[in-house]
Amino acid sequence: MRDRNLVLSGTELRPEARIRNLGLQEERDVSVSCAIERSGMAVYEDEHTLEFLAGEETAAVTFRAWTPQEMGTYLCTFEVGHEDDQNRSNNTRTVSLMVAAFTEVAALAGVDDNTSGCGVAFGDYDGDGDPDLYLANQTGPNVLYRNDGEGSFSDVGSLAGVNHSGRNRGALFGDYDNDGFLDLYVVNADVRKHGR
Repeated sequence: MRDRNLVLSGTELRPEARIRNLGLQEERDVSVSCAIERSGMAVYEDEHTLEFLAGEETAAVTFRAWTPQEMGTYLCTFEVGHEDDQNRSNNTRTVSLMVAAFTEVAALAGVDDNTSGCGVAFGDYDGDGDPDLYLANQTGPNVLYRNDGEGSFSDVGSLAGVNHSGRNRGALFGDYDNDGFLDLYVVNADVRKHGR
């Protein structure tokens, strides 16, 4: 886990810690624990013991699986300890884990393209202040979605003349020729053409 992770609700997690012996001597019976809490209440605990950790060696410890049951912020604390440790101040690390849920709204927003999308670009091509969306597809026609506001989009790729088909890989909006107007660059895998 890294600091400030975002996880979808219902996702099974396997916390993992990498332990490094910074000294030159081997260490034996090194305990490694993982505790997760939400709102001050413990919701998960697991512990492992590394029987042997050579000097300057790194070991990975994977804890048992855990699935968050509620959305919100969790604190995940990893702690390392052994009997002869003279400096325990650097043996603990706490990371924040945000569990969230998302709702599929592509159809409602008008962007439910089911072709092989390989690249996406956002840019205000019509100058109305809303970010518009261009989808570069590998197997079907590319799509330019005009942002109509209020979370809805309209397919205007054909009208704008940018609904090309064929092995497209990516797209980028930018003012290529410095004329003050947004340009669209589309990359494809065609042997003869590497961009439009």
